[in-house]
Amino acid sequence: MNVFTPRFRRMARRRLRAWAAALLLAFFCAPASQALTMADLLVPGATLDSGSLRFADFVYVPSTPNQPVAAAVTVSPIVDGSGHHGVRIEGLFGDDSGTLGPSGAGIAFSVSVLDPLLLIDGAFLEGNPSVTAIGEIKVSESIDSLPSESLEIFADSLSGGPVFSQTSDSAPVSPRASLGVVIDGVIGYAATGEAVLTRFDQTFSVVPEPSTALLLALGLLSFALARRRN
Repeated sequence: MNVFTPRFRRMARRRLRAWAAALLLAFFCAPASQALTMADLLVPGATLDSGSLRFADFVYVPSTPNQPVAAAVTVSPIVDGSGHHGVRIEGLFGDDSGTLGPSGAGIAFSVSVLDPLLLIDGAFLEGNPSVTAIGEIKVSESIDSLPSESLEIFADSLSGGPVFSQTSDSAPVSPRASLGVVIDGVIGYAATGEAVLTRFDQTFSVVPEPSTALLLALGLLSFALARRRN
């Protein structure tokens, strides 16, 4: 029995076109958000959209007085070099030799898909940590479903020798519609000179949710069979 009847193929083509249009809209036609300050995003109910993602529930806690206040931290929607949407967080984070002990700040937020046809399946962290003499600075974060401090970027030269650094990190995520992200610390310590970070980018990859992917696959299969018959 041929299950790929002309009626089935017509329905599959219509659904394929509808799903494809929805995905293109989610990836390329989502309204752009403006950059906001962290102070703006600390207001209850405040959100920032980036492509097919919505960022909300922001928390910002400077643990030392030399870290930027919320109004001096900017959060902007971005697209990274691989086409992943996310946010860029900018501010003068770090420590210098005139400060007693390490300096730091904590950040948390949630991220969710705007399109119910999509799921988040990967997380990416990139930034510009640097040290000028003896010291270190790092960003470490925890993400729902991943081990504690699962992503980290850093620069350190604790012995005053060469600077060791990692400016990007990534991890796969079990596909889901929303995630909680906790920046456990933007932590700097400088025995001499400065340990500074002025920006870091948090982006996420998305994929079609399973039923959408199945429909797309069935539509493509029906097209292939129809062309083969013709």
